[in-house]
Amino acid sequence: MKPHPRVIYTTPEIGSVGLSKDQATKKYAHKLKISRVSFSENDRAITDNKKLGWIEIYIYRNFVVGASVIGIGAGELLNFWSFMISNRISIYKVARTSFAYPTLGEVNKKLITNYIGPKFFNNPLIRNMVRLTQKFLP
Repeated sequence: MKPHPRVIYTTPEIGSVGLSKDQATKKYAHKLKISRVSFSENDRAITDNKKLGWIEIYIYRNFVVGASVIGIGAGELLNFWSFMISNRISIYKVARTSFAYPTLGEVNKKLITNYIGPKFFNNPLIRNMVRLTQKFLP
């Protein structure tokens, strides 16, 4: 799939790349996962008083199939997701990436951790390992 970012340069900017939320939902139904982050959770957006907006990604089997953004820098943020979709890069590969702080681009890292976190911490094997480890700690 060759995604083409689409951006409307209004205030706030509106953009998307890959499948829309409706398209992804129809195509992948109950197997689609959605990760969403509000700009109000981002330190740079708070510092610059640009908290209005959000970004969300649509994930199927650990690969991003689409992204939507409303807010400052929508076009800039979509470049990252366009690259991910074009090159079919797993969300887990990006999880190891460091992002500059404080930048608006950190919302991309937050989207990834929001997706991976529950999968990791809701894993019964991981929970049992943590409980076992806690027994040996003072």
